[in-house]
Amino acid sequence: MFHALTHGSAHRVGRKLAAVALSTSALFGGAATLGAPAAHAAAGVGTARCTGPTAVYGIGADNNLHWYGATNAGSSAASWASGAGNTVGAGWNGQTVFSGGDGVVYTVRADGTLWWYHHDGALNGTFSWTNGGVQIGDGWGGFTKVFSGGKGVIYAIDGSGNLHWYRHTGYLSGSRAWAGGAGNVIGTGWGGFTKVFSGGNGVIYAVDGSGNLHWYRDTNPAGGTASWAAGAGNTIGAGWGDLSQVFSAGDGVIYGVGSDTNLHWYRHTDPIGGSWAWASGAGNTVGWSWSGLSQPFADVQGCSSIADYAYSQVGHGACGPGYLNSCNEPWCADFAMWAWQQAGVNLSGLDAGAGSFYRYGQSKGTLSSTPHVGDAVVFGWNYDGTNWDARHVAIVTSVNADGTITSVGGNENGVVGIDTYPSTVGNWPSGAPNGPISGYVSPLGD
Repeated sequence: MFHALTHGSAHRVGRKLAAVALSTSALFGGAATLGAPAAHAAAGVGTARCTGPTAVYGIGADNNLHWYGATNAGSSAASWASGAGNTVGAGWNGQTVFSGGDGVVYTVRADGTLWWYHHDGALNGTFSWTNGGVQIGDGWGGFTKVFSGGKGVIYAIDGSGNLHWYRHTGYLSGSRAWAGGAGNVIGTGWGGFTKVFSGGNGVIYAVDGSGNLHWYRDTNPAGGTASWAAGAGNTIGAGWGDLSQVFSAGDGVIYGVGSDTNLHWYRHTDPIGGSWAWASGAGNTVGWSWSGLSQPFADVQGCSSIADYAYSQVGHGACGPGYLNSCNEPWCADFAMWAWQQAGVNLSGLDAGAGSFYRYGQSKGTLSSTPHVGDAVVFGWNYDGTNWDARHVAIVTSVNADGTITSVGGNENGVVGIDTYPSTVGNWPSGAPNGPISGYVSPLGD
């Protein structure tokens, strides 16, 4: 077994940064179809909720890392942000590169060391990074495939086809810290797949030698035990062997580079249940001539099924259809728990109080001042003279390039409400449903 856990002080290394322009005129295109997955009735709950824009990256022939912002990653229409194609890193060739979600990028270098980076410019395509890179592990060179499910979860397949689990508990800061059980084998027989990639939230997609697309869902991505959802291994698509590169932005959104060298968009509308179900427009061309980019990848947490479920309920009341015990009590926390639960999150540690989300974040290490799609935003964490509690909690459904967020929350004027407002923690921003903002809490699927 290969291990990430050579402990000790983390080492930092600078990476030369030089703003080099790349022509993008060939990279974006209109609508065409690719005969990969056959279309079945959609099983999801509408258009995916995604960060705007959702970061997509690729290493060019110049060996630089380029950024492309998909402004509507949740739909099949081609739309890219201003600055798409910007150079955001230099000298990224010669290593395995993959998204850790939320602006985190991991690399495995030729010497087998694992490195953490955080792209501060993930939302706008600027050449801005935290710390220039931190070494967080050793011994990763023996794996045949390495990919992340977000929130620090990393999966790796060894030469015998065993699937290993790791969770980088220092993923928010880049510290060299790993959960107990890191390196656990949670599956066997994975060596026969030609391509394996994560869809976030424990979802793993795999393409076999015949071009069939298979679905799996790790039901304990935070804990690292071999625990898989019913139906794991289901075939959900055919013809995927024609795609040279495949990667996901989360919530079933999948991109693939076809034999025509173009970038195609798909959305699997049942990433939680694993049925063969695809959105209308699956296979549409959303970019031209992407074969010149090696190792393309997207922010694996760019789109969120949690946000998708929350958004679908806007305007509903406490008892229609009802969210856990929402008919019988103040129900903002009931609604937020319901949204997380629909996406497969274990609600252990949460209760009907909004403050339980803040305590969850403290205990799980996922409390942050930076919002992510699918997070719980907690308002008014305070001591009332007897207990610590909070005034309100809602679900982040969009993180916007202008510094605002959009949230959907229960019990806002008696219904599920939607609001857009500045995201700064500590402020009581205009347009917010409550205040002040106390923090953002990411879920773990434990």
